[in-house]
Amino acid sequence: MNTSTLSQVKLSGASNPDMPAAARRVVALLNRLQHGTLHVQWPDGHVEQFGEAPLDGQGLNATLHLHSWAPLTQALKSGDIGFAESHILSL
Repeated sequence: MNTSTLSQVKLSGASNPDMPAAARRVVALLNRLQHGTLHVQWPDGHVEQFGEAPLDGQGLNATLHLHSWAPLTQALKSGDIGFAESHILSL
């Protein structure tokens, strides 16, 4: 994620109401993230941050770029394998 993208980051809970139902459910789960920070770039282009970075900057940090909403539906149906298979097909 570059610095221009960082300026567009919304904190968790600020999701787009036009998101599919599966995406809103995944956001609700991600809002419970207790360790590390996850930045998600959604298929519509907006970016959200889940979790909080530790003050010392040494915590876990990941960025996920989704090209399709489908992996979220598959994650809810089939867990991590469904997510991974669907994500690969959407690339």
